[in-house]
Amino acid sequence: MRFPKIDDVAAELRRINKMDTDEDDIDVRLQVYSDGDWAVRWGLSDYDQDHRGYWGSSGVPGGNRRFDSKAVARDLIDQAKEAKAMGGDDEGLDEAPAAKVGEGHTTEIVIPEMDWTQISGDMDPGQYGAIIATGDGSALELIEIQPVREYVGNKDAADVGFPFWSKEAYYTLEDLDPEDEDVQKALESMDLDISNMAPPQRAIIIAEALMRYGVGSDEGPAGWSQDVLGDRKVKWWTGAVAGAEYIADEDEEFRREILGEEDEETEEDEEE
Repeated sequence: MRFPKIDDVAAELRRINKMDTDEDDIDVRLQVYSDGDWAVRWGLSDYDQDHRGYWGSSGVPGGNRRFDSKAVARDLIDQAKEAKAMGGDDEGLDEAPAAKVGEGHTTEIVIPEMDWTQISGDMDPGQYGAIIATGDGSALELIEIQPVREYVGNKDAADVGFPFWSKEAYYTLEDLDPEDEDVQKALESMDLDISNMAPPQRAIIIAEALMRYGVGSDEGPAGWSQDVLGDRKVKWWTGAVAGAEYIADEDEEFRREILGEEDEETEEDEEE
């Protein structure tokens, strides 16, 4: 598999840097597909609809301010290469046996076999939230990580007393039928068109849309990072494969900034 050239990615980063925007810093994400095609996404990651391939994330200054475009490009490519080396890819998904769903149409939906993977949300899921999913070929299970402070602010978060809520959902092939009225409404609510997506990607996108629309989802565990994720290992958008420790920074910040607790190291330093 070939990865993009540093100069090509750097040129795209400079184009984004020169855009007319009021943002001081612009989030950028390099997406490299298994066939070698690539794209640089920018702005909020919530609007990324295609989650395939290998990713790298960083940022560039806005307003045409100077920066080392080649250094950022090199870092993005290295992250994507690391993601591939860690075993995450989307090759072979289109080769899974396709099932025709509904009656009188040929829209194909394939539920992929995949370990826990981030499919939506932010590059910092502990602070801003994310949706993770796993599939066994017959059903998709989803968990939405909901940071309390992001939803209600610091003042009300103190009354809640812990940093995370969560939602859970479970969808079979029948639940994901594009002809289903709830599915169509969910896709419309997110302004999504799945016609040009691969069958496995359609399943993931429909499942996410249903969860966000409130169909087939329920409240999940609440509490601290370990309460929400348990022993699950997740492949995050950064390429890292990690469990509850990946979002545990929010635990510590919540204790310190919201509950007013100090960690043991800080207390020891003050005593000294």
